[in-house]
Amino acid sequence: MAMAFREWCLWLDQKDLIQSKDWMECPACHLRPHSSHVDGNVKLYRYKRGIRQRQSFYDGRFIIPNESVSKFIDRLYKNQSKKDNNGAICGGTWTAAQNVTRKMAKLDETGLEVATCRHVMAKKAINMFRGEVCGYPYFLIKESMIPNGTRFCFADVMCKLWPFMVRDDASIKESIKPALSIMHAKGHSIECQVVWSGEWLEGTGRSTGEETEQLFSYLSRFGNSTKYQLPERREETLTEAVLHWNKSKIKKLVPDLVKRYYKNEENLKMIGDLSDKHPTKIIMQWKDEIQKEALGLRSRVVRQPSDAEKLLLLVEKLHLPPDYHIVVSRLSFPKTMDYGKVYRLLEFDKQDQLQELDRLTKEIKVEDLLNAHTSLSQGILLPLIKKAIEKSKIEKTLLNAQVGEKDTSKKKENSPIKTDRSKESRN
Repeated sequence: MAMAFREWCLWLDQKDLIQSKDWMECPACHLRPHSSHVDGNVKLYRYKRGIRQRQSFYDGRFIIPNESVSKFIDRLYKNQSKKDNNGAICGGTWTAAQNVTRKMAKLDETGLEVATCRHVMAKKAINMFRGEVCGYPYFLIKESMIPNGTRFCFADVMCKLWPFMVRDDASIKESIKPALSIMHAKGHSIECQVVWSGEWLEGTGRSTGEETEQLFSYLSRFGNSTKYQLPERREETLTEAVLHWNKSKIKKLVPDLVKRYYKNEENLKMIGDLSDKHPTKIIMQWKDEIQKEALGLRSRVVRQPSDAEKLLLLVEKLHLPPDYHIVVSRLSFPKTMDYGKVYRLLEFDKQDQLQELDRLTKEIKVEDLLNAHTSLSQGILLPLIKKAIEKSKIEKTLLNAQVGEKDTSKKKENSPIKTDRSKESRN
C-alpha cells in the first residue's frame, strides 16, 4: 500500500511535468536568479537502520545523488590533519563555521543542506554525512547556483565560507557575489556586518538571505518520520514535501509580488524625503568611510605566538591552578580585554591543547618565559587593545545612527510634574 501511494505521487508529478508545470522552477527567478540562500538542517538526520535497496523515484530532482557529492567532499578534506576552530569565531563561536568533519556513531545522514531562491522556493539539496562543514554549501554554490547564473549567494557564515571557497578556486570571485544573511549578521562582529551583511552591499535588492529558514520551519516537521526510513524513502518523502511547498508558494506568488511592489514604492518615497535632508553623495561617502574602517579592523595585525608565548596563553586559557608553574603564577595579564582572538591563535581544541601544554612545559626554560611575557604583551595584547578601541568608535557611530536623537528612557514617567498631578488626583 505504501509503495502504491509513492508511485501515485510520482505519477502526479510526471503528469504536471507533461503539462509544463515544473514546481521546482520559480517563475519569478526564471532563467537568471537574482540571489539564493544556502543553509544546513541537522534535524533531518537519519539513523543507521538499513542500506539503500533501490534508486529514489525522483533521482536527483531535489536531492542530488550522494556519489557526485562524495567525490567533491573527499577532494576538499582528504588532507585535513587536525581540528582547526580558527574560523568559527566572529562575534561569537559559530558551530556551523568550524569546518570540522565529524561522523556520529548512530547516524548515517547527519542532516540536509538546502538552497532556496529569494522567493522561498526550494531549488536543490544534498545529504550531509560529515556534519555541517563548508564543503556542502560550497558544492551547491559551485554546481547549482553558478551554472544557473545566480548573482548573489547568501549564507549564515559567509564571512568564513567565502575565504574557504576562494582558497580552493580563486576564479569563483568572477562568477558570483557573496553576502551574509541579514538576521544572522546581527550575531557577528560589527566590522563583519559592515563588510558582509546584505544590507550594506549594493545590488542585493533588500534580500534577507533567510529564505531557507522559512522552508525549514515546514520541512523540519518531517524529521520524526524520515529519521527511521530507508535512504530512498527518506529522499522521496522530503522531495514530495518540497514539491507541495513550492506549489503553494507559486500559487501565492502574484499577490506576494504585488505587496512587495507597493512596499518598495513606500520605501522610495521615504528615501526621497531623506535625500532632501542628506544628499545621496554624502550618504554614500559615509558608507564608504565606515566600510574602509571596518576592513582595516578585519586585517590581521596580530602575529603568530612563539612556543613560549603559547605556553603562557595555554595556562591562562585552561584556568590551571596558580601552583601549576611557579614562574607563570607570578606573571599578570590584562583582565578587561577579550581573549577570544588571542586564544584563536592557538589553533587547537581542548584535548590537543592539553597535549601541547605538556610538551611545551618540558621544552621551555624559565628565562624564555620571562622574555615571552614581555613580547606577548607588546606584540600581541597591545595591538589587540588598540584594535578594540578603534572598534568601539565604529560601534558608537553605528549606534548613534540607529538610535538618533530619540529619548527611549523612562525618566519622563518619574518626572516631578507627573507625581504632583497624581497627588492632586488622589486628593
